[in-house]
Amino acid sequence: MGGANFMTPAIELAAASPRLEMLKTRLKSLGFITCEVRDEPVPFEPILVDIPSASSEQMKSVHRQVMSGVTRPFILVGGDTPPHLDGAITLANERELHRLPGKLAAYYRRANTEQEAAFRVSSIQDLTGTPATPAPRSLPSVLVIGGSSARFLALQAALKANDIDVVAAFTVPTAQDYLTKRDFSAVLIDLGDSRDRRIANQALLRELVAGLPRPLFILQNRDEPVAQDTDVMVSSATEIFDYGMDVQQIATDLVWQTFQHHSAAPITAKQSGNPVILDRLTGLFTRGFLEHHLARQMRESRSVFLPLTFMSLTVTSADDDNASARRYLPIIAKTVETHLRQTDCAARLDWTSLGFSLRCTAYTNAARLAERCSSALVEQSLPENISFAWRICEKRQTHTAESLINATLAARQIRGTIAA
Repeated sequence: MGGANFMTPAIELAAASPRLEMLKTRLKSLGFITCEVRDEPVPFEPILVDIPSASSEQMKSVHRQVMSGVTRPFILVGGDTPPHLDGAITLANERELHRLPGKLAAYYRRANTEQEAAFRVSSIQDLTGTPATPAPRSLPSVLVIGGSSARFLALQAALKANDIDVVAAFTVPTAQDYLTKRDFSAVLIDLGDSRDRRIANQALLRELVAGLPRPLFILQNRDEPVAQDTDVMVSSATEIFDYGMDVQQIATDLVWQTFQHHSAAPITAKQSGNPVILDRLTGLFTRGFLEHHLARQMRESRSVFLPLTFMSLTVTSADDDNASARRYLPIIAKTVETHLRQTDCAARLDWTSLGFSLRCTAYTNAARLAERCSSALVEQSLPENISFAWRICEKRQTHTAESLINATLAARQIRGTIAA
């Protein structure tokens, strides 16, 4: 569930020679560890099934795993997808293996999001005694970066016909501005043909994609040679659509994916509207909810051996006037919230501090998230006497939810920025 950012999973190979050796070599070049099919599958670790060479026994073993409900990514290379493996990660042939890191990361992000959504519903019910019933969600919206090709206009019309709100940004700065002001369900980058690839060559766009907390879809022409910087973005994509596909088929797939991600998003404090868990000052969760929810996340983290990190943001003023810092806390909370991932759970800890539980996230990834949020805060032009400091602490075996929060608040700050 941690994805390629947090661990390098061992991939079981259901294949036979000589393709077995070829697959091992290609996967090793991508940074993966390979092994034979185990008698007892390891949850969340992937298995790659090479349709052209997998033996009947290997296929039966895979079928048994699916029927028994094993939670893991199934990767199919070559051939048609067997009916019982509908929903698996599919690659047309071994030449598409370079897309596997991005597809696996997307799988883990989706699984992580679904698990967090279920956890939040349970935590809310524990504390309120009533089922979590969020207000109706708005229709999903997609931000399109690029979209200058004539063919894209037909796709845009097809998306709007399916109740998808489409907003186009023809430059990266415009896209960044949109992302800070609106909560899009997904982002689609239209690489189009070679004339549109100038978009992919911008370092700014690669930076935006690297920090994107939303699902990323790529629309590209597979017949065109793939530039190295374009390939970096492709490997980060949640899903890749071929520019040569029928427009209606692309629209159908994109609509399904967008609605799936939109509906699976974990409930927020504002959506719940329950005063027991909603902090009225910031619109985030209360500390009481976060402590209860964090304990649940920590139990899961220990059971599946995945990292969990807690992060805090403390706001202070140069004249030691907490009332001044408190006045700007809602603005700061709103700014930071737009840069969080769907699985990050945010709450107000006290009058001057915010806390964030980051599931399946190691210290270094949390530090990058703090850096992005900090950069966004600097752009808010807060008064010169207002400053903020980030602190991070990764969960240890001895931590409880309360002690992890307290350890974070007492930790050495990793970044202190004066809003100038």
